[in-house]
Amino acid sequence: MKTKRFASALLACLGLWQSVALAQDCGIYVEEESGAGLVFFDTGIAREYESSGTVRAVHQHYRNGDALFLRNVESGATEEYRFTADLGALKKVDTKWGEKVYTREEDYTYACAPVAALKPLTQGECETGKNAQCCKNGDVSACVAVAMLKDDVGELKRWCETSPEACLRLFDQYERLANANHKDQFNMYAEHAPLPPAQLEELRAACERHMTPELCGKSASQQWRAHAFGAAQQTLGMMCASDLGEKSCERFESFGDLELPDALPKAKALPCGEYFSTVSSLTGDMTFADRGTVSIGIGSKLRARLEDGLIKIRHDKGGDFVFARLADDLLLGLDTWNELELYVREKKPKKACAAPLVYKEVALSDACGLDKDPQACCATGDTQGCNRLGTMAAMSNDWKTAAQMYAKVCAKGVRVGCENWAYTIAKSGDKKGVQNGMKQLCAKDKLHVACDVLEVTNFDAYVMAFELEKLTKE
Repeated sequence: MKTKRFASALLACLGLWQSVALAQDCGIYVEEESGAGLVFFDTGIAREYESSGTVRAVHQHYRNGDALFLRNVESGATEEYRFTADLGALKKVDTKWGEKVYTREEDYTYACAPVAALKPLTQGECETGKNAQCCKNGDVSACVAVAMLKDDVGELKRWCETSPEACLRLFDQYERLANANHKDQFNMYAEHAPLPPAQLEELRAACERHMTPELCGKSASQQWRAHAFGAAQQTLGMMCASDLGEKSCERFESFGDLELPDALPKAKALPCGEYFSTVSSLTGDMTFADRGTVSIGIGSKLRARLEDGLIKIRHDKGGDFVFARLADDLLLGLDTWNELELYVREKKPKKACAAPLVYKEVALSDACGLDKDPQACCATGDTQGCNRLGTMAAMSNDWKTAAQMYAKVCAKGVRVGCENWAYTIAKSGDKKGVQNGMKQLCAKDKLHVACDVLEVTNFDAYVMAFELEKLTKE
């Protein structure tokens, strides 16, 4: 990474964590191995850059003799470095994650005189149970921890004015409250509720005030989740201009001149053909084919469906990939895995895709909670009881019994029972037994949910997992 690249990028975007209209860089050091860099400012702020010039993190810095302390302003984590005698290099003190050596591009000069308010950095991170005292001694991270312990939203709001870490903890609280009554609140892969408009505005303002990568990334994500697509585009553009976030520029540029709608159009049919995203964290391409089958990556086949005008693709984590169909050739990602993503179909398929089948599904019972005996529940045909017995057997490494219990749940038309039954192959190797069992269910009813699982499941991958595990034990 070139010093000139640093200088031009940094001086162009001095919207830093504090008021830094007059901030000057006073030291630039580059890591030998990766090409990442640290740029110090006379305001007590340091920016950590990837070799590409993207901001990885923003820190506070405080020098005490040959020791240099860096505290991440978003996470509160502190690291200690040491200068060599001639200031020619910086070496990380704690090397349990590997040695880091930064060599000088521009001297850490006297202009980087320690900001007195940052002296608590020399004490490192506050010890457990002593946050109140550390807060009194000027440790802002400790003050944030105290506010979190008290669940004091008002105090977090106050600290958010000057601390990105406080803002992130505040918006974590907001997000938990927004999803408190969500039926899948404990499923990290499920769809989540957006923040209310007033809190979205707070988050946007906090991003503009502090200009740190995680905080601004959270703002763009929450705007997207609330279908405030124009605002999310604007945030991504601002992040790109300030080199914040690993993929902010790629995402912003992927939209080109496209004006995203304020209201999503309702899809009337599933897509057909191959769609690409240049920045997808999921796969980069999806191929929609007959009966709603979707190929993602190598050997992964899923099933798409229309629901409430959206395209939903069930995955194996208990949730859905969700897309809006802007046009025949454009899909907009809405779920956590695909947010801020645009998928484009470059050419129309040669023939139309066959319409999907609607399989018969039954929801898993909720009548056998932890206060009830799963054996007794299952004996009456309760699917939750049988599923619990399957899970208990799996935890005891009794995969034969687990398969038998999950088979009972599957036979009742519960998808998760069929999926769990298929998974037992990875532990038992009994591909033939599971497939034959599902085929028998399909022979009786071609719309049984087992038929769907039978078609889209990669059974050979489970067999491979079984064989690999067996090899490791030999």
